[in-house]
Amino acid sequence: MALMNWFGDWIWTDDEATPRNAYAYFRRDINLTHVPQRAVARLTADSRYVFWINGQFVCRGPSRSDPRWQSYDELDIVPFLREGRNTLAVLVHHYGEGTFSYILGRAGFLFECSALNVWSDATWRTLAGIAWFRDLSRMSTQIGYPEVFDARRDPVGWTGPDFDDSKWSPAVVIGKPPCEPWFGFEPREIPFLRDTETGGAQVIASGETESLHPVEVLDLQTFFQTDHLMTSWQVAYACTCVYSDEPQSIRLELTTAQALKLWANGEVVVPGLINNRKMVEVPLRSGWNWLVLKLLQGRHHWKAIVRFVGAADKLPRAWQSPEIGSAAQPGWAISGPYVLDGTHDQQSALDTPLPPEADNSGADMKAWQRFTETRGQGQFGGGSERAVALLMDFTKRGAGLQLHQKFPAEIGDGQYLIVDFGREVAGYPRLQLRASAGAILDIGYGERLFDGALRPNRQELAYADRLVTRSGAQTWEPFEKRAFRYMQIDCRHASNTVHLDQLTVNVSTYPVEERGRFECSDPLLNRIWKTGADTVRLNMEDVYTNCPCRERALNWGDANIQFLVNSVAFGDTALMRRVLRLIGHSQDEGGRMCGIYPTTFPDRHMPAASLLWIHSLWDYYWNTGDTDLVRELYPKVQNALKWFARYVSPNKLLAGTPGWVFIDWAHLDQRGEQAALNALYARALEAAGSLSEIVNARPLAIRYRALAREVKAAFHRQFWSAERDAYVDCRVGDESSKVVSQQTNSFAVFFGIAPSQVHRTALGSVCCADPALDPEGVVACASPYASSYLLGALHASGLHTFALDYLRARWKRMLDAGATTWWELWNPEGSWCHGWSAGPTYLLSTHILGVRPTVAGWRSFEVRPQPCGLEWAQGTVPTPLGDITVEWRVENGRCTTAVRAPASTKYRVIEPEHVV
Repeated sequence: MALMNWFGDWIWTDDEATPRNAYAYFRRDINLTHVPQRAVARLTADSRYVFWINGQFVCRGPSRSDPRWQSYDELDIVPFLREGRNTLAVLVHHYGEGTFSYILGRAGFLFECSALNVWSDATWRTLAGIAWFRDLSRMSTQIGYPEVFDARRDPVGWTGPDFDDSKWSPAVVIGKPPCEPWFGFEPREIPFLRDTETGGAQVIASGETESLHPVEVLDLQTFFQTDHLMTSWQVAYACTCVYSDEPQSIRLELTTAQALKLWANGEVVVPGLINNRKMVEVPLRSGWNWLVLKLLQGRHHWKAIVRFVGAADKLPRAWQSPEIGSAAQPGWAISGPYVLDGTHDQQSALDTPLPPEADNSGADMKAWQRFTETRGQGQFGGGSERAVALLMDFTKRGAGLQLHQKFPAEIGDGQYLIVDFGREVAGYPRLQLRASAGAILDIGYGERLFDGALRPNRQELAYADRLVTRSGAQTWEPFEKRAFRYMQIDCRHASNTVHLDQLTVNVSTYPVEERGRFECSDPLLNRIWKTGADTVRLNMEDVYTNCPCRERALNWGDANIQFLVNSVAFGDTALMRRVLRLIGHSQDEGGRMCGIYPTTFPDRHMPAASLLWIHSLWDYYWNTGDTDLVRELYPKVQNALKWFARYVSPNKLLAGTPGWVFIDWAHLDQRGEQAALNALYARALEAAGSLSEIVNARPLAIRYRALAREVKAAFHRQFWSAERDAYVDCRVGDESSKVVSQQTNSFAVFFGIAPSQVHRTALGSVCCADPALDPEGVVACASPYASSYLLGALHASGLHTFALDYLRARWKRMLDAGATTWWELWNPEGSWCHGWSAGPTYLLSTHILGVRPTVAGWRSFEVRPQPCGLEWAQGTVPTPLGDITVEWRVENGRCTTAVRAPASTKYRVIEPEHVV
């Protein structure tokens, strides 16, 4: 932790300390008689900022961090300054809720530039960002909010020196650092992301959308301020009163991505609507009628859309009936939340009666009202801005024209466009347009199409923004990054044609160069290598993210693989150094570490990922030779292994380790002593032994290696099944599991736990199982992540040709389906750009091209080609000492190899003796 002296104060607006989804503008004018040769500024914010000088973009930040070690940025701002008046302008977004990449602190902004005698204090002018609609639920558990932006309320030109901020308020001083919650600071350590404006977007479809009556959004997530992660079923009831002069039926349209039930005057009208949209006929009697919805929380979101259709929209409404003494006011009364115990599917959860149903769900709402009084009530109901993605997902569309049209384009009221960027992109979409004031453009994002249409509300991700236009020419760009291939734009309430002059994406990724390469006589393998590199590049931000779309989280299982891919594709080491430290900060006093960080997500403690972190520290050292970071983080390795030691059974194996033990998205047997986790544990102990040697802790090196030998011996003794010729998943007491999996056996071989004499036997049993001979079956790898370890195990066992056959068969399916980056799963239901699936890029460079270090930092390396039926291969592997270029060819049954390497390195070539 860096204890720094800051001249500046933490400042904010006069808003509350931790406002949800709050934006704030900050400005400071300075006059310079001359521009200094150097002017280093330091700045940070909670949660994120964008910085301009004189209307020119400077940078975004800060890097994600734990507020106890708040990350700050430092840069020379001289290139942006000029003599005379200069304006520093900063837009800050405070989340007000934790995400998978943010731990809740408090709203604040901090700045200083001693060369200019400028720092954050009450002299800065500030304005609350009222152009953004704040009262929204987040896009998902993992990420932040959609952006509903009204350009009519945005102060035009506010980043430039000619803007008049005299009506803005002075900033409110929070305190001078260090102050709660920011007690320490850490420099950024890594470069700013590189922004590259990318075009090439094509309109591939256009058509008409239905004309919607005003809709009412019941956003219970926001209403109750509940955690986005559902740990049990939660239920709420919403009631509204509708007045009719005579008996009649009205049409009501209901939309939910979760589940709901509807009563009218105590009679069930809709017994269950699950993840669907439905038009229903609702019978009314003369006088006041009670409509009651039972709303079930989904895994993350809790909202529904209600639309009173046609004449029904004109009927008087009240959220409390005049019969109980309140004036008739439109809206909904809410009762809840109620938690359901036990196991339920969605329909059984709807069918389980809760207290409000004891009064016949609206037959006598005077009695029902007591529950709203005790559980939470209010005039409630919002417009479509609360559910843009859900609205887009269920909007009916006419048959679209199939186009291949580049921008500019036009769109009118009740029309939509679908745009294809040709590949996955991650950055800030930038739309330049001309419009009349008040047009609504709903902008949805997706990595794939469904029957020619986009579905921005799927997989518990509500992935859409909204722009309300001002009059004239304007440019819109969201504050937060989006990742997608396809974009859909729906136009509503436009009095005139909206002219879309240009649509680009400001692609924003970690700045790396394409130093590495791999080519061979098989074009498919070349595509696989390049697609893996592209996937990792899009997941390199201020950390390695697991995916740039749904989560944008640092998950160590993903980062472990992505660093290895980066090492052969780009050769960057700074990002890994940063994330190793970041995960290190997650360690508590007992030694327990997080697998996902920085976050307060309940399942962030992941024992398997903690062990992989120790593996990764060794991998980082082996690739860089950086002993300083090893010395810095070695105490955390010790503390982590002390924590695991508490859960070692009398059999010398881990058992009952608390936390989410994630190995793969598959049905593994994870009871008692778990084989896969113990394989990771044994390898972590071996790595700790090697790390101990580096810090001259010889007695600990001996101890860790002895423990590793004990675990490896116990592993084979407890988990090997002579009957199955493979390792079983777990052991509980004296009982061995009947489950055999590719995951467990891959780990046993890849991490060097299994004796070498059983490597091929075990892998053969799980890769070539015959159902007739093995009726119990084998659990197959459910993801490319787990399959990367299987490939590594096959290579480690010398089964290189089998590994290539498996690689071609599995990864080719994604390419054939149109993938431009690798999917999370073998099926297309998960993320379409997941870094953990890029392992083959590393394996092709290290096993097929055959380039691997033999001494830490690449001072020595070997080239061991594995032709496996290929005629030739060539490529480059970047190292800290320079690039290594290798080319080998097979002619007349003989492999010949040429190597170019930095002068400071030594190497040997080990060519296969006989090539078939």
